[in-house]
Amino acid sequence: MNKYYFLPLVLFIAGCTVGPDYKRPATELPVEWNSYEKMDMNVSKETKKWWESFNDSALSGLINKGVENNFDIKIAMSQVDAMIGEAESVDSNFYPQIGVGGASTRSQNTASMLSNSQKGKLYTNNVFGLSLSSFEIDFFGKWRRASEAAKATILQSKFVQSQVQQTLTTDICLSYFKLRFLDDTFDKVNQLAVYQREMLALSKAKFDQGTATDIEVSQSKRELLKINDQMSDLKAQIKTVENHLLMLTGGVPGEKVSRGLSISELYSKRISIPAGLPSDLLARRPDILAAEQALIASNANIGFVRADYFPSFSLTGALGQQSLDLSTILKQPQRFYNFGASVYMPLFDGGYIKGKENEAIAYKQQNVYAYKKTILSALEEVDNLLFLHSTTQDKIQSLELQEKKVFEETRLINQRYVGGIMPYSFLLQSSVTSLTTSENLVNEKYAFLSNQTLLIKALGGGF
Repeated sequence: MNKYYFLPLVLFIAGCTVGPDYKRPATELPVEWNSYEKMDMNVSKETKKWWESFNDSALSGLINKGVENNFDIKIAMSQVDAMIGEAESVDSNFYPQIGVGGASTRSQNTASMLSNSQKGKLYTNNVFGLSLSSFEIDFFGKWRRASEAAKATILQSKFVQSQVQQTLTTDICLSYFKLRFLDDTFDKVNQLAVYQREMLALSKAKFDQGTATDIEVSQSKRELLKINDQMSDLKAQIKTVENHLLMLTGGVPGEKVSRGLSISELYSKRISIPAGLPSDLLARRPDILAAEQALIASNANIGFVRADYFPSFSLTGALGQQSLDLSTILKQPQRFYNFGASVYMPLFDGGYIKGKENEAIAYKQQNVYAYKKTILSALEEVDNLLFLHSTTQDKIQSLELQEKKVFEETRLINQRYVGGIMPYSFLLQSSVTSLTTSENLVNEKYAFLSNQTLLIKALGGGF
């Protein structure tokens, strides 16, 4: 016989709640994450709407529209409402269930064993009143544990909703940054096509003069075809990103997607990240908060199951009036009432309760592992993104220096071309090099903004 069968009297007197009280699992966390020299320590307190620091009305408008119209958020909100309804249903067990009803029955004796005076006689009974269905008194905290689990599930669904909203905000920002990057790239490739057409015209002129071969003309044509193909690919990518943004914000394909700041302008308004980040920032991550609430619910469920080891006390009752004639049930009734109490305690169930208890304990252990795994995954994600944040800044600084040197070279070549010292082909080639360097710089700025957006999400929406 299980050890819990020997405790009912003690718990009955004390009115305790069975099952383990929740304690947060011990998890080893670093006091401070790695520091990176390139990060600015002068950081103001982050707000929930961190994207507003860019001052880009188009980006803010897309996010506001997404939060209002996105179907994933609506689904998550409905899930919260469902969990609230389930919790209300569980809490109803703390109160007696009282109903009102009535019945009218009519019977006739036809058995041959009855006397002739009783044979074939009709009997009518009309009843009306209140009834108390079986009401279980929560001596051992069964329904208190169930309520605890239900409320934890509500919080879990709310944190999941926050996670969905964070993911949506991140997706919109990433898509918007990609769209502006593609726009910028398309403009630069279009300018590159202008230069290449001039190179082709110059090659043809040289060929006509006999100073260039047909191979040079063919190479120029091939380069121009490559650029035209690249422009077609960029148009397709832009259309795909626009449609994805429309889907995220509840729009339909074909609607216009607003544009605001360029990638370089957005980068100039980037958010500064502090050099040392305390690990307690992870407490704001909705996935960690949701994992802990799932753990709390599974812990409470152990107590709910264990309560079945102990006696259950129930009350029943009825109050009303009855009459042989329906028309007189309110005028000349016979009043009645009854009240009852029952107790039930399992003695042998073939291991059913023990099996349910083992199941509940196993589910709790699963949630412990899931909670710890979520924390470790968060630490890994943040540390990786912090490193990318630093290295991307190094690349940007290097490309900015390269861009300055290329611009200076282009300026000098232009002066020599105007002075008749340098041929026009040199100027065109220098312009192409300058444009390519600028394109690489924009690409790194786009990568920086994307990594930073993911880092902010990894930190729970701020720092």
